Amino acid sequence: SRLPRFWEEFLIVHPVSLTDIFFELGGVSLLGTHLFLRLEEEFAKHLPLGTVFEAPTIRKLAAILREDSWVSSGLIQVQAGDPSVRPIFFVEARVGYRALAEELGSEQPVFVVPYDDLFVSDPERSLTSIAQELVRRIRQHQPQGPYYVGGMCGAGRVAFAVASELYRHGEKVPLLVLID
Repeated sequence: SRLPRFWEEFLIVHPVSLTDIFFELGGVSLLGTHLFLRLEEEFAKHLPLGTVFEAPTIRKLAAILREDSWVSSGLIQVQAGDPSVRPIFFVEARVGYRALAEELGSEQPVFVVPYDDLFVSDPERSLTSIAQELVRRIRQHQPQGPYYVGGMCGAGRVAFAVASELYRHGEKVPLLVLID
């Protein structure tokens, strides 16, 4: 298979097994971006970068590449945490919250709500429209607030728009994390 060769090339790890986890082999945001661009060229299939969270092993990624109609769940669990603890939803177009999730402690559930797929489908989409779609994805997982929302760098603006949209619908957002 070509996938192990790609992972070995990008991660500079030899050999790579079908069950090795991308992040445990040293995979980080920048490498993930380059890897997914290369996969898109090689397999002529666009995968949102967040797919690496949903399919962090070669075996899982290969299964997704074989599917003609695979669609991301729109919400990526970075850390399961304690189900009795309210999750934090980080909006993001790129990968990058694994280390932060570990720093928050193993009890804290952390999700990433990627939005790079929204730009691919419509590059002219408004911030309000993106926020409305992300709120829909968040509410599928957690129908009622309060909500904890965050974003890093440019995604901080999107996180603010998501919090505003939730507030507009009468929901409470006691925690809005903007990281620069």
